Amino acid sequence: MEDSADTPPPPEPGASRGLRVESEFIESLPVAHWEGDIELVESVKAAEKAVARLAQERVLGFDTETRPVFGRPSYIFKVRDRAGRADKVIAAESKASRELGHLMRGKSIEESYLWVNGKVSFPGHYVRAGDTIEIEPPKNLPAILQLAGEHCVYIFRLHGPMRQPLLHCGGLAPVFPLLCNPRQAKVGVAVRDDVKNLQARAPFDSRGFIDIADFTKKAGIENTGLRALAAHYLNRQMKKSKKVQTSHWDEELQDNQVQYAANDAWYSRELFLELEKRGIAPRFE
Repeated sequence: MEDSADTPPPPEPGASRGLRVESEFIESLPVAHWEGDIELVESVKAAEKAVARLAQERVLGFDTETRPVFGRPSYIFKVRDRAGRADKVIAAESKASRELGHLMRGKSIEESYLWVNGKVSFPGHYVRAGDTIEIEPPKNLPAILQLAGEHCVYIFRLHGPMRQPLLHCGGLAPVFPLLCNPRQAKVGVAVRDDVKNLQARAPFDSRGFIDIADFTKKAGIENTGLRALAAHYLNRQMKKSKKVQTSHWDEELQDNQVQYAANDAWYSRELFLELEKRGIAPRFE
């Protein structure tokens, strides 16, 4: 999940201003990070054990991490083969063409933008030799799902090498009992986008998800980012490395990535519990 900016945009003319958490205040606070256990989950068996433990929790810190796509370039090529379906065509001899041919034969094409002869088209569109096809690869889906309990943060790797699901059903099936449980709070910031992107991996009925910023905005805080909210309510400084945030989350995870991912989920849980304690968020039961 990409954290919202610490400094929010200016309010609309005539709108009342709330409290803005400034960067100077955040930087003055002591740095804190999760120091407890972290478990990296990379198999169905390990996921089932983690889910059994997490099922005992009332509140889970929730977040995801996704490998960024810089620029999301589109590719153009001409059909050189005889007439056929767009998901079967092969382009001119080049590495990019072979990659596109793979994309067009896979399910990922359903999430792509596709044009034939400059007009918006759809997967499986009939084409002729000489037609020009342009495709924009789909955005990346979440590679990491983090869930924080009281004593441990679990990091579920959703796919491994070659972007193949590491766990079955888009990498999410073992975690469905948690994601679909209406009696268990999954809390974080920008939760709606994270859930939507997870559902692109595998549809599920999302229950019990709570966006912390829904409560802090009503309490008069302009900032919606986790770092600023943690500073205001927890008096802790959360370190957010842009380099780690935009790193390759779908490859073998490094120690700094694991710590970064654990921090996001832990801070989310701690922040929500503090809002409950102050009466800003109603106690989740």
